[in-house]
Amino acid sequence: MTSFLQKFKMFLYGAFLFELEMHLRKVKDTYEKSFMLILYADMLGIPILTNYYSFRILPYVINNLEPWKKGISKEFDILEELSDMH
Repeated sequence: MTSFLQKFKMFLYGAFLFELEMHLRKVKDTYEKSFMLILYADMLGIPILTNYYSFRILPYVINNLEPWKKGISKEFDILEELSDMH
């Protein structure tokens, strides 16, 4: 009986909440990339003055800098964005 309830919960989650969760993750990722770009754009060669707060936040985001740099500098394909649109 529990397996039926578990499968029913998974069905309801997939039917009602999965797409919302995927959308929220994409929005969160966009905000994080924008935040990192504003703080550490000088690492990519964009001339923005480094301020006091970027140095204060640096210890908390040091682990995310390398993946962020790779993600920002990767090639952008418009077809990928169009495939995500409904």
